[in-house]
Amino acid sequence: WLHAGQAAYVALKLKKRVTKKSRTKLLNLFLRTKGIYYSRFKSQQKRQGIALNDQTVLDMVLNFHANSYIYKTLGSRR
Repeated sequence: WLHAGQAAYVALKLKKRVTKKSRTKLLNLFLRTKGIYYSRFKSQQKRQGIALNDQTVLDMVLNFHANSYIYKTLGSRR
């Protein structure tokens, strides 16, 4: 049981690391399309006192794009 617990702990930490890397890459990809570097975005965020983590920012970006796509699609049918 002890060995299984250690393996589960390592797998959990690895999953978190991979998820954070992929989230950072997606956010960086989006920001590059807008002409901003990820590091500059994070420094501006910190300088202005905005306390949002990458997961929240990425959720906001994805929801905004999904909603704008839906509104464009529905608007074109009218």
